[in-house]
Amino acid sequence: MIFLNRFFKFLMLFVVAYFLLFVVGMYFFADSDLGISFLDYLKNRLQTPQLLIILGFALIYPFLGFGKIKFYINGSWEDNKEWIDSVITNCGFEEISCQNSSIIYQKKNRFIRAVNLGEDVLKIQISDSPIIISGMRKELKKLKQQLDFAKKMK
Repeated sequence: MIFLNRFFKFLMLFVVAYFLLFVVGMYFFADSDLGISFLDYLKNRLQTPQLLIILGFALIYPFLGFGKIKFYINGSWEDNKEWIDSVITNCGFEEISCQNSSIIYQKKNRFIRAVNLGEDVLKIQISDSPIIISGMRKELKKLKQQLDFAKKMK
């Protein structure tokens, strides 16, 4: 279900981006003497391979854009909770939900949430070691670097 939700969100994003960048750009920057209407231009330019590329990107991105990392901590979660929480907060996240086995964080900045189509959620599955953090791959990479640095400084 999560995959389908992400697929449709990113399909709409890629369709809008394609429309804005290519179709409108080609129309306005082409010769002014096209002699055809805008709808005819769209019919002539939108071809099956282009639509398949958009569909392919939307199918692949949920697999490539999201992931999980394991972060090994020394000791229990309760002993390390403070500094891990402060690192996550410094990365621009705020806690939105806490259950007995997982904590969910979301970006504070609403603009970033809109750009990421609401898929900016980090989910931390709590265990003694390792903890498993899942979310957008680009955010996980940044967070992992910050957590490693804070662990060394601790």
